[in-house]
Amino acid sequence: MRPKYVIGEVLKNGPKVKPIFDGDAFQIAIEKKWLKEFSKGQFVYTEDMARLFRAFQELFRKEVVKKLGFKEWILPRLLPREVLEKFGSIEYAASTLFQAQPFVNSPNKPSSFLDPVQSASLLLHFGKRTVK
Repeated sequence: MRPKYVIGEVLKNGPKVKPIFDGDAFQIAIEKKWLKEFSKGQFVYTEDMARLFRAFQELFRKEVVKKLGFKEWILPRLLPREVLEKFGSIEYAASTLFQAQPFVNSPNKPSSFLDPVQSASLLLHFGKRTVK
């Protein structure tokens, strides 16, 4: 029988380690022109930052995803209102949703929203199935 742990309970403290870097990496990336502001809160990743980002992605895939046996899925980001209502996003996280408007007015076009975390589409897919 496994022991039961309380969420947030500290099981063991490791030794104190001096950080290798304690600066502001975001500010340094801007100063080095690795990031260029596009609009408020949005940035263009230049060549060096893109290469660094891809290296971290590859390292994560190799050292975590592959070793744990995860399989990649691509889920829809544009969801109908009914799915988000079923998931509870409209009621509990409305501030995280962005409504997608069609370029041309179409009365037959249902309201769609961008799903910020893609968990609603995963829930809809699995429905009431039991997952190992």
